[in-house]
Amino acid sequence: MPFTPFHFGPGLLFKGGVPKHFSFTAFVASQVVIDSEVLYYLSVNEYPLHRTLHTLPGAIVAGTLASLVILGGRWAVNKFAPKLGKLFLSRLPTIQSESSTIGIWTGGLVGGVSHVLLDSLIYQDVRPFWPWTDANPLLGWVGQSPLLDACVIAGVVGLAVVGFWLAREWSADRKRISG
Repeated sequence: MPFTPFHFGPGLLFKGGVPKHFSFTAFVASQVVIDSEVLYYLSVNEYPLHRTLHTLPGAIVAGTLASLVILGGRWAVNKFAPKLGKLFLSRLPTIQSESSTIGIWTGGLVGGVSHVLLDSLIYQDVRPFWPWTDANPLLGWVGQSPLLDACVIAGVVGLAVVGFWLAREWSADRKRISG
């Protein structure tokens, strides 16, 4: 994608599909880690732009790294600033998954893999199945404009679905509290 945020749309849609087991935060972090590779090669004007992190093994490493950093941050907040950590706690499962271990791992790994698969559709220099092959059999399955449109639509639909889940959970929580 020309800009990392286009990848966020499918992440929102995934969050809407499995809100209790997916961290959108970890998903976004993995996107940023992977596209930092492109930013670096753009800054030094060196081609190809998509290299190691734009392979499935590289994406898994990037998703794992993003997940570990977020898990480490969660641990540090709970250890050194537990009152701050309690501010981020929620009774709403959709929000709880943002800091749950399973949610973080799922978000980081789905983020890494989806990033490479989406970029493989439109960038010639992406080698998704390296080291097994340098070929990119996904290239050209869809054009850049329709892919970007699909990512935006996925984001809008995902945001609506996540909003639905949050409203439903908030309403149930309010009813539980008020008795």
